[in-house]
Amino acid sequence: MKSLLSLLTLGALLASPAVLSAKITRTVEKTFTVQPGGNFKAATQGGDITIRTADVSEVRITAKQVIRASNEQEADEILAKLTLTMEQSGNDVTAEAKYEKRPGGSWFGSWPPVNVSFEVTVPKNFNLNLNTSGGDIEVDRAGGPTQVSTSGGDITINSVAQLLSATTSGGNVYAAITGPLTEDTVLSTSGGDVVVRMKREIGFRLDASTSGGDVDAAGLNITIERGGAGKQRLVGKVNDGGPLLKLRTSGGNIEIRAVPSPHPSRARRRAESPPHPKTPPRSRSALPTARPHCTDASRPRSERIPRGRLPDRGKVPNRPHRSRW
Repeated sequence: MKSLLSLLTLGALLASPAVLSAKITRTVEKTFTVQPGGNFKAATQGGDITIRTADVSEVRITAKQVIRASNEQEADEILAKLTLTMEQSGNDVTAEAKYEKRPGGSWFGSWPPVNVSFEVTVPKNFNLNLNTSGGDIEVDRAGGPTQVSTSGGDITINSVAQLLSATTSGGNVYAAITGPLTEDTVLSTSGGDVVVRMKREIGFRLDASTSGGDVDAAGLNITIERGGAGKQRLVGKVNDGGPLLKLRTSGGNIEIRAVPSPHPSRARRRAESPPHPKTPPRSRSALPTARPHCTDASRPRSERIPRGRLPDRGKVPNRPHRSRW
């Protein structure tokens, strides 16, 4: 009976929203002075990784720790078992969050009890190697070789010049590739969609395959070797060929689109042309004034219409026509 009572009490505590939703957030920030062309490596368990680029000569890291704890003392005890590393070696910077292994049978709920997400600003030309075991990865713009992987989140790369790989086990993959492929590239997911945008003039060999959807390709100058658009596989040479672009998904669709590059002469004219001058607002004195309204009282007495009578529309009165303006 006592065992049953203990189990019921434990179940009530676990089901309590206050216990399940209690979270404490802390942040740690560090900045490192670097030069363009270095390497940034990040790894975390369960958190997100967000990369921004700027015209700077430094790497700025913000580590956001979300701790599942009901009070500050419990949060301190949890963080004591976390290894958070943010360090520099030459022109390379590393950020890593690692928690100790899950104890057997003594912890209820998800593991680890703290998620560490990294928000990082790097120079525009910087190499990236990013890995998380369960969060999302978002890269705003990457100028150097880039490798990203996650075990259960989405991958979003808004602009990348040299993408080497982007893999996830359970999310979607989106990448906009702006530069030519310098080596073989892989984008894959086990349970989502793969969407790729590329410049129309880039040459490569395409190998796209899905087990549970279709391959949609548009705007590509492709010589099809196997499969076709709208099917589960599409293999062929795009433009003059080049390195391999391998796209894989087990349960979603694959979409690849070629986007036109801006015409260089138009872009140059836009940059060199002076801004269009704004028309200054006209002053109140320059606005046209309304003409005075001519009322019946202002006409000569002989031309006024008697009150209560309407003029005979069939006969034209022997008086000159006068406009009301």
